[in-house]
Amino acid sequence: MSNMSQDNKKLSREEVAKTEVGHTEITRRCALLLAVFFLTVVSIIPMLQIWNDVRNYRSGVREDLLPQPAEIARGAGLFADAYSRAEGSFLHRIFPANAALLAEINRFEDAITDESVITDALLPPVQAVLTKRLGAGNEQAYTGRDGWLFYRADIEYVTGPGFLDERQLHRRAAQGSEWKDPPQPDPRKAILNFHKQLAEQGITLIVMPTPVKPVIHPEMFTARYNGARSPVHNSSYQQFIDDLAAEGVLIFDPSELLAEQRIKNGVPVYLETDTHWRPEAAATVAKSLAEFIEKYNLPASSGKSPFQRLPVEVSNIGDIAGMLRLPEAHTVFTKENVVVEQILTSGNELLRPIRSAEVLLLGDSFANIYSHQAMGWGQSAGFAEQLSYALRLPVDSIVRNDNASYATRQLLSNELARGRNRLENKQVVVYQFATRELAFGDWKLLDMVLGEPQPSQFIMPEPGTSIIVTGTIQELSTVPQPRATPYSDHVMSLHITDLETEEDDIEGAEALVYVMSMIDNEHTPAAQYRAGDRITFKLRSWYDVADDYDAVKRSELDDPMLRLEDPCWGEEIQ
Repeated sequence: MSNMSQDNKKLSREEVAKTEVGHTEITRRCALLLAVFFLTVVSIIPMLQIWNDVRNYRSGVREDLLPQPAEIARGAGLFADAYSRAEGSFLHRIFPANAALLAEINRFEDAITDESVITDALLPPVQAVLTKRLGAGNEQAYTGRDGWLFYRADIEYVTGPGFLDERQLHRRAAQGSEWKDPPQPDPRKAILNFHKQLAEQGITLIVMPTPVKPVIHPEMFTARYNGARSPVHNSSYQQFIDDLAAEGVLIFDPSELLAEQRIKNGVPVYLETDTHWRPEAAATVAKSLAEFIEKYNLPASSGKSPFQRLPVEVSNIGDIAGMLRLPEAHTVFTKENVVVEQILTSGNELLRPIRSAEVLLLGDSFANIYSHQAMGWGQSAGFAEQLSYALRLPVDSIVRNDNASYATRQLLSNELARGRNRLENKQVVVYQFATRELAFGDWKLLDMVLGEPQPSQFIMPEPGTSIIVTGTIQELSTVPQPRATPYSDHVMSLHITDLETEEDDIEGAEALVYVMSMIDNEHTPAAQYRAGDRITFKLRSWYDVADDYDAVKRSELDDPMLRLEDPCWGEEIQ
């Protein structure tokens, strides 16, 4: 034993470990049992997934017989299709084909994580215990004090590095991937470009950065801010405001107003389990914005209001609670009750956007939450309606949940490019966006140029009519995973080719089709569409349904020229 100890003293630690491992003995029977156990554990999860997918197919829940683990085989078809559609040399064609394959692999990996039968079975009850007993959130939702919840991106906006720091701008500009272009990270460039283009048309831009929840209620996330009276913004926020003001941009910042209202009234101005403000806070800000607009006579308000208010009680659980993926019958969080003020016309009809109005609001979910029924907090009581009431004038609006750094500007740019002058008769454009977009948004520079209507092979039914077509999906946009965002509904875009109908000869016709891909955090069958699928749709004019669906979060096709075509609303015909 002493000789062995002396020998070990002469050896290094790595050499001793190698020597001892080299003398480990495992019987053949033990090795066989371990191998069988390991293979069983590794294979049981995909086998359960395949069994569940086949069962769902037989019951009609799943339309595709191909089980989830085998869906990766579609990547080869996408690669070949992208390669055949690309032009140029071998290298010019191989890169877009590779990007399409990588995007499909990324989608497949997300689906394995978020649509797993094991995840669906175990995550909700485990999350309920963790949240109720330990106050734990998840990768998207953080728990605060006294039952409050916070969206991770909102917290990171406040606590993260300055969004205008040079190192941060360079880091974000390098965040692209093989299948996704990098963002334009500097909001000042996009807003100043927008301001200049509007000014050339005699239109005044008012920028309204809307503070996210922890900016106004930091004390509900951490006791460190008990007694805080001022908003808590990202360290670059004041520089952002000063830089825009120095260039002559009008800025309406409601942060101080909301903080003052919280302190003065002693009640919350944001919802406890939701990312958004309470209805009375939205109405207060709308009134203050109307006074700001009237101060510049842009435009002059009428004397008597043509609108009236109708109080309506609404009860719901917030969008952040939905991101926790708790069981449906959970008791971790209770519904919040609010009273929204619906805005009605003189004929007692719900107020809708008026395209001929002199004020255009570009807004995100803060403007939409009490306007769009699908968000679960009432309708016709949102920021645009409250602004109309305060101005005593109709307001036009382009509102889209999420991606406010570019989404509403992109919609406006597309309309103009199609030859539809949405800016006609406008005196003011109010650009509202959540402040988190300053740190995480893609601030694309977009043209606001009125184009000429062009002849097109793309079909769109006449308003009030519908047609039945069968076509091949050539390209489709991405679909988020349920509860991965604060929004429970989603619309995807499809490029359909080789259209056929029983009545008309439409050989060579194509269509840009919008379809529901997620409803109430559940994927629709459209979420399983893939390029090459041949589907029969009932198509209607998009403008027949735009009031109901235009505000829903929507993903667009990558090809910018396709986004300029007139869209249809599609419903699959089995």
